[in-house]
Amino acid sequence: MALWADPLLSKLDLAPKISGGHFLSITMILAQEADIALIDSTVLEAYLREYPAAPLKILSRLGPYPAPPLVLSERLPASQREKLQELICNMHLDKEAKKALHKAGIKRFDRVRGEDYLGLKELYERVVAERSLT
Repeated sequence: MALWADPLLSKLDLAPKISGGHFLSITMILAQEADIALIDSTVLEAYLREYPAAPLKILSRLGPYPAPPLVLSERLPASQREKLQELICNMHLDKEAKKALHKAGIKRFDRVRGEDYLGLKELYERVVAERSLT
């Protein structure tokens, strides 16, 4: 559970639990081991594609925000990072890779810039500022 949710949980007499991952949080909800969870939308969409009748109720959504980024280690040489980025961003042009993307519910990957995530940065800064007021 996100740190910003702690005050809400205490008002409802709920204790936060750490599942270890978004998919595990879904399984904890379904097993009645948890009552509420924050789930990454990409994970939730994949889960609901696989289990469309899952008894989950979506209370709220944040966003829209860009999908989570794919990241590469800076330890890789720049030429290798650039080649990987090119391959990933052109997967949708390859017949077999396009099938794999489709199976995962992904149309394509695009190059992103830091400014594509400014909305998330602003949300984070607002949450941090509100936490410092309490």
